[in-house]
Amino acid sequence: MVKRVKIYVASHKPIEKYGDECYQLIHVGAAQHEDVNIVGAVKDDYNPDNISSKNDIYCELTALYYVWKNVHDIDVTGLVHYRRFFTRNTRVVKNPNDIILTQEEILDALCEKDIILGSPSKKKYAVGGFFTNPLDVPEFAIYRNILPSIKLLYPEYVEDYYKEFFEPTMSFCNMMICKKDLFDQYCEFLFNILFDAEKRWKAMGIGIAPREMGYISEYILNCWIRHQKQLKICYKPIMLFEDTSKIGFKVHFLLGKLGLQKLNPMIDKVYARFIKK
Repeated sequence: MVKRVKIYVASHKPIEKYGDECYQLIHVGAAQHEDVNIVGAVKDDYNPDNISSKNDIYCELTALYYVWKNVHDIDVTGLVHYRRFFTRNTRVVKNPNDIILTQEEILDALCEKDIILGSPSKKKYAVGGFFTNPLDVPEFAIYRNILPSIKLLYPEYVEDYYKEFFEPTMSFCNMMICKKDLFDQYCEFLFNILFDAEKRWKAMGIGIAPREMGYISEYILNCWIRHQKQLKICYKPIMLFEDTSKIGFKVHFLLGKLGLQKLNPMIDKVYARFIKK
């Protein structure tokens, strides 16, 4: 039986579409930006059951929610970003399609594994949720504010959520690819927690910062994965693809060809301070 595969590419603005035929653009925050037209994209408010109007705090999760609730005719699905894709390697290329995972490669990976996630990256110490002193964890806002919802709804996850903040690395960006039934299981877990937290915060008069739910969910995803001990994980690089017409991309491309990728962070700082203006 041929597997039906649809990987959603979250974007808030018109972009060039990358990837093969299994990739589908989805306009996130469509309810907030009706004047934006993304050619070929489905909108995250196309059906009544959506959270598109909350895109400012939920970010790419409005796409995740839409697929969970409204897409039922596929076998394999997932989420990537308009600039970030799973790739087969980290080679610097002019054409992103040269290294973005194809439908065939996705299905091959899922023959042996249950889910594709981004290769774990280092957290930025305490500010990124990595602690060595147990006394510091309860003071970390993401841990403190989400813990009551996990205790209430999924008490069996409390220990794993605590352990998450002693892990030096994690998979970022809320990107994943897996079978639709596993995708749905995760979405139910995730949004039950986030909606409970949002309701509680509003009742307490606590404001929610822009992008906050999207940021929090990265920790929840890694906690959920760790708890599902039976899951077989396929880790793939996540590459950031820039506009190839911009000088930043051209510099990165040249450094990559010369084997000097380590200089990219320094070059980015110089570019942001003196050139980008």
